[in-house]
Formats: sequence, structure tokens, C-alpha cells
Amino acid sequence: MKILPIVLAVLAVATAIPAWFVDKAPNVVPELEDKYIGIELEFADAAEVRSLGDDVGKIRVVTWDKAETTMIEVVQKDGAWQIASRLDYPADGANKVGETAGQVLGLRKLRLVTDDTAAHVKLGVVDPLDSNADDEGRGQRATLWDGGDKVLVDVIIGGMVDDSPGQRYVREADSAAVYTAQVSGSLSAKFIDWVEPNPFDLEADHVLRAMVENYSIDETAGTQEMRFQAVLKRNDKDANWTSDQTPGDKVVDDGAIDSIVGKVADLRLANVAMRRGLGAAQLSQLGIFVTEQGVFGNEGVLRLSSNLGYTYHLFFGEVTGSATSTGDDSASADADRIMAVWVSYAEQDDTSLPVVAPESAPPAEGEEVNAEAAKQAAAKRAQQLKQRAEHVASRQKTVEQLNVKYADYFYVIRDADFQALRPEAGKLFTDPPKEDDAAADE
Repeated sequence: MKILPIVLAVLAVATAIPAWFVDKAPNVVPELEDKYIGIELEFADAAEVRSLGDDVGKIRVVTWDKAETTMIEVVQKDGAWQIASRLDYPADGANKVGETAGQVLGLRKLRLVTDDTAAHVKLGVVDPLDSNADDEGRGQRATLWDGGDKVLVDVIIGGMVDDSPGQRYVREADSAAVYTAQVSGSLSAKFIDWVEPNPFDLEADHVLRAMVENYSIDETAGTQEMRFQAVLKRNDKDANWTSDQTPGDKVVDDGAIDSIVGKVADLRLANVAMRRGLGAAQLSQLGIFVTEQGVFGNEGVLRLSSNLGYTYHLFFGEVTGSATSTGDDSASADADRIMAVWVSYAEQDDTSLPVVAPESAPPAEGEEVNAEAAKQAAAKRAQQLKQRAEHVASRQKTVEQLNVKYADYFYVIRDADFQALRPEAGKLFTDPPKEDDAAADE
């Protein structure tokens, strides 16, 4: 993600700043009135927010749930936002970076409630990073730094204020004073909320071929145990699926294949694992094998080819719950599955490939040739060849860009998704419709 979303989010805050400033301090409980004369109205430095002199360079969000902390930290590097706490994976999900920055920088103190630390638990503003605190009453902590690691704002957002919709208790991380503040939305430290949840630019309607290879690799013997493989095809999105591997007494289950294709198009990641820099031995420990015969996942592969000419190769590796994965929002991390992805392009699968007229046959002996017509036909064909070459080059560039991303990371998917994407043979085929049913359909 570029810096632009951040600037826009902060700008939205900055343009609202004049409405924040009033001639009086926030409401203060009477016993604290003398103690807090001249309170700054913003948690962030208003001058810096207003001038945009310091771009946000790093954001950290910490939440507390089920007796454990969840933290995410995103950093701007070379003009793009990366999740430093998740192997520098791109923070490319919607506009979460700009949304979070604007949300935190826009907090304004409304009413001072207390400066008694004993009240922090009840108000839900206990620091989620405090290792000495009890589990109860922990809030959400958000910290923003500029590009030079100067803290712009560091706040803990707590519970909701009764009878004040949208207001929560908020305090600065280094202060005991608790205020009410209007808080828009909720902070999130979940990995999936900060990334594009589906790594594939794939539409289910575009898929015209699916290749399922259900096998296991015997790592000790170095052999492949093929349980079954099938190639399923259709002419267009409305056509029925067919397969040469269909048993004689069965037909392809269209709904089952549509479900597999739809699952890939709508797949949500559980996490990522580092792939960059791993050698063959390390890859094999993750269930991915690179051999002279090609790449293998130790639990099979699914290949989907689209009418744009792209084929997505999904290799299924080992179960992961180890330190290689950085999962923090999975209830069953030990059941998640490593998946490697690779994309290729084939002209013969690209239905949008520009048409090129066949080359003119040489004239027969004694045949009169229209030189001008032949010249125009040759020029037209040359232009078609150029358009075709540019089209193929564009497709190949897209493949290169995608594979740069796929080469750096493995994806971690839920076990239920793995089971759906690598089906048993019996789930791809079904009994043919009865004659009465077929007649009714007609």
C-alpha cells in the first residue's frame, strides 16, 4: 500500500480539526477541576496532524482476547506498507492502514473521568502489554510513529460509555488520566484484516479447466502414491463439466466442481509462512518438493485454468503449527495447512487472444496477383501479429508479478479449506439423474 491512503486519512482528520477546538477544556469531574486546567484536547499532536509535516511511518495495534495478546505492526518501507510482525507481508487489505491512522489521530478528549489507576480495570483501559496486570479490564492499544520513530500518539481504548453511543474510555499509555472520546469503529490486530484475504485474482466464472491430483509423497522411499487424478473441463461458465476420468456408471457432479472453483476464488488466508531463501531440505520439511520432474506438494495439487490463459497451481504441503507460521487468530493452528502457489500462462487457453489471419498462400502458377491487395493483407496481418505479441507480453508480465509475490511466501489455509480443495474421487462424480427427473428438467 502506498503512502497516499495514509495522507488522505490524516487529511480527513486535519480538515475536521477546527471543529474540535473550543474555548473551554473538556468536562472535568469537580474534584479534578483544579488539577487539569489547560488540558490538551487531542491525544495526538494537533499541530503535526494539521500540518502533515510528519508522515506516519509505523503503526502498532495490540488487542486482548481469550487471555492472550494479539499484536500487529505495520511499517512503511520503500513507499509500501508491510506487516513487520508477519514476515514483512504486504499490508494490502482494503484501506486498513489509512483507516486506522485516521481513527487514532482523530481521537479527541471529551470528558475527564478519573486519574485513579484502581478504576482502570472497570473502565477497560488496562494496558494489554502489561505483563504484571490481571486479565480483566485490558483494552486495545494503538501506537503511531513518524518516519523517524517519534511517537505521534499512543493510546489505550477501553470499554463503552453508558448512555453515550460511540463513546469509549481512552487514556494515554503513559498517563493514569482516563477520558471519554468518540471512537469510530474498532481496532483490529488480526492478520486477515490487514491483507488482501484472497491472494488470487481469479473469478470463478473464468475457470474452464480443473485438474485434481490427490496423492501423498512417501518421503522415506522418495515415491509418490497417486490415489486418483482427474481433469475436468467446460466450454463456458454455463456449460456442464465433463471428464474423461468419469466412471462408466457416473456423471460429473457439477455442483461439486463449482464448489471447488468457488472456494479458491473466495479463499481466505489463515496466515503466511516464509518461503524466501529456503533450501530444498527446508522446503521438504514443509511438504514442498522441488525435483527434476517438477514441483510436488506432499498432499497433492489442484490446478485451475482460466479463459485468460492463466493456470493457478496450488501445492498442498504439511500441517503447520510450528514457529515457521506466525498464526495468531486461529483456534486450531495445528490443523492449518501449508500451500505453495505458482502461476503459468498458455496462449492456447487464452480465449481473448487477438485473432491473426492466416498467412496468404502463394499464388498458383499463372495466377494473376493483385499486388495492392496483397500488400494491404500483409500489413493487416503484421498489425494483428503485433497486437497478439503485446497481449501475450502483458499476460506474461502479470504472471511474473504474481510469481514474485508467490515466490516469497507460503500461504497457510484452514484444514477445512484443504479438505475441500483436495477432494476424494467419490465427491467429484455422482449418479446420473433418473429418466423421470431428466424428463422433468426438459
